Amino acid sequence: MAITTTYNVVGMTTVPSLDGLPNVVTTATWQVVGTDPDTGATAQCTRAEPLGPPNAQDFTEYPNLTEVQVLSWFPDYSQDPLILAEINASITAQNNPESVPVFPPWGTS
Repeated sequence: MAITTTYNVVGMTTVPSLDGLPNVVTTATWQVVGTDPDTGATAQCTRAEPLGPPNAQDFTEYPNLTEVQVLSWFPDYSQDPLILAEINASITAQNNPESVPVFPPWGTS
């Protein structure tokens, strides 16, 4: 099973000002989504990443940020072995369930 992953930012927390700079992002929430192209099964890992104080030399206000820029602030978690293992385990469980809940074959009326 070859899982494909996507990695994106799904949320941010800001403060009106910090260290004399306006509209500062203090937390970014990222998500890695894995998909099994053969079965369509998906799993995700979402985490909030607290950010350090802003650097005035390369600061960008919240409204002007790009996703690529925000993702560059922390490691590429789409390649993290622990996260990939978590996603793979979830997709494997979906593709090979140990048990499946079913209704009685005679109906439920």
